[in-house]
Amino acid sequence: MKKNAVIVVLGAGAIGQAIARRVGAGKHIVLADLSPDWFTNANEIDYVITQKDRPETGTAISRKSIAAFIAMLVENHGLHNKENLGISKPN
Repeated sequence: MKKNAVIVVLGAGAIGQAIARRVGAGKHIVLADLSPDWFTNANEIDYVITQKDRPETGTAISRKSIAAFIAMLVENHGLHNKENLGISKPN
């Protein structure tokens, strides 16, 4: 089974969308808008996902957790398609 290339663009604004359109033809695209103020360097994978219009219930999240979530999206490319999600460390 042939695997398609994956493009991860961190910045979902106009420039991020333009980059995804320019280099993303025939590829799986993860387009996310993340705030680095909320990241920690903790050596842990622990996160909770919240849906749009629901309050985030957690705290600052580790970079390792973000990487694990993005890797999960890459492996399950139809999951959370065109959804607006929040991600944080559970309280």
